[in-house]
Amino acid sequence: MARLYSNRGSKKHPAMKNKIIIEGFWNIGKSTLAQILSQEFGYSIIKEPDHLKNRVVQGDIDQWYIAEHLNNQKLFFKNESQRLISERSILSSAAFLYAKENKNVSNILKDFILYYQKSRPLIVFLYAEKATIRELAKNIQNFDVEKLLQNELFIERYEAFFKNILPFVYGIIPIFIKIDKAGKRKIPSEIKNDIIKVFECDRLAQVNIVCFKSEKEPLFLLLKRNPMKGGFWQTITGGVKINQTLGEALLSELKEELNLKLRPNNLLSTQYSFCFMGTEGYELNEYVFGYRLKKAENFTLSIEHTDYQFVSIRNAGRLLKYENNKEAVKKVYEVIKKHREGVSHPML
Repeated sequence: MARLYSNRGSKKHPAMKNKIIIEGFWNIGKSTLAQILSQEFGYSIIKEPDHLKNRVVQGDIDQWYIAEHLNNQKLFFKNESQRLISERSILSSAAFLYAKENKNVSNILKDFILYYQKSRPLIVFLYAEKATIRELAKNIQNFDVEKLLQNELFIERYEAFFKNILPFVYGIIPIFIKIDKAGKRKIPSEIKNDIIKVFECDRLAQVNIVCFKSEKEPLFLLLKRNPMKGGFWQTITGGVKINQTLGEALLSELKEELNLKLRPNNLLSTQYSFCFMGTEGYELNEYVFGYRLKKAENFTLSIEHTDYQFVSIRNAGRLLKYENNKEAVKKVYEVIKKHREGVSHPML
């Protein structure tokens, strides 16, 4: 049975309205962060399950964790009006099984996806440099987990579940917070401040949409930024708000920048993302998609852009200002080529 730990005497931050799920690697500071947010902003905490504290656990431990997370999930989502933080969730079990055994986890995430659509909690993923994770693993009582965290591939796949699988397959975007830099740990209040910034700026991530015409050789749409905002050539980029899924953000940006209604069948998912430090002062991931424009499809530019042109992959590389934009066009070009060769491409 899940236990709820509350802190009734704490103040509230007006921007911090969403429930929070804290995910991340073992011993990385999830409980400490949850406690700080509880004390300062009035959240109640659903503690993560721990089979080592429950000596009666028998049988498959992975299945025990799934059952415990599903019980906590009901408590977390069905208390609609209560400010709650969940230390881990069913996402932890899904990430663990994906990283360890490459399992298809759609079935155990089915209810979570439905609940998420209604509640839209903020999912915080705490991570660190691999050397730090391996060092933290030495203090873990569970030998099996400690051994896994000495495996770089497991670490990469666990992180990739949150960075790529959740966004590109399910449209769910966590916010990533790195707890160290060059081996030096952030203090908990710095991590707390990053989360406050996310709420205040209402930005989870970025989308990058590379529109193209499917000619013999694809031609890519570049937009010229308003001179007041730099006057450079770019693809379509825009922010993802806290209460948006990735698909909703894509729809919004196409409508805002080109006055187009998104046609899902024309969307190409590259499964490619990159991270950067946003002007807001915290880390953002940018997710890259291609979008096929029909020949007869008309569009109109927003006031953010003054001109456009369709160019080859080579000329796109010459005109685009930022390397990340150039790489985004290359990734979309590669997906187009694979699609023409009969290799199926992933859709959102």
